[in-house]
Amino acid sequence: TLWVAWALPRLPPVAQPADALPPSRDAFLPLLGIASLGWIGLAFLEGTFGRLLERTLGLGRLEFGLILGLDGLAAILMGVAFPTLARRLSVTALLRGAFLAQAAGLAAIPFARPLAVLVAVNALYGLGVGLATPAINAIVSRDTPADRQGALFGRLQSARSVGFLIGPVAGGALFDLAYPLPYLLAGALALAAASVRLAPRPAGATP
Repeated sequence: TLWVAWALPRLPPVAQPADALPPSRDAFLPLLGIASLGWIGLAFLEGTFGRLLERTLGLGRLEFGLILGLDGLAAILMGVAFPTLARRLSVTALLRGAFLAQAAGLAAIPFARPLAVLVAVNALYGLGVGLATPAINAIVSRDTPADRQGALFGRLQSARSVGFLIGPVAGGALFDLAYPLPYLLAGALALAAASVRLAPRPAGATP
């Protein structure tokens, strides 16, 4: 937190042109849906990953914590790299790539052997999560007038809550049926999120 407070640049707000039309709420519904799908996938993983490690590799809580910690590190590194990536690629392309990485990682997790392969595919998923979150936030910040950003970010938090409400219960039930199911379904949801067409950037929005 201290590093972010010190390192982030202090940029003055950019005034929107007087003729710029604010986007309608409906324009952000696909983005909110994408966010919900992403959080459902994360809840699937977190709710069943310990059981998966024990079942497939005979590992316990220590390995569970270490692997998820590496996922978190991958997400942090991607968040740090995001400004550089956003200068070279469109934010929409980055968001699509983030969910494709999540889909590939999730689908591979239940079949990954040995441990080194499992760590690698988990890191791929962590990179996707770390890229998706700032990309979604950047789109909301870019396309929403300043006086409406709080409301949209609040709805994003609601999307997170929906994901973590559905994910643990559904993920556990699917794991009981067949342990690869929650990961395959979460991967399919991430692939669906990558294919969603977002509304075009409103006229006059900042780049």
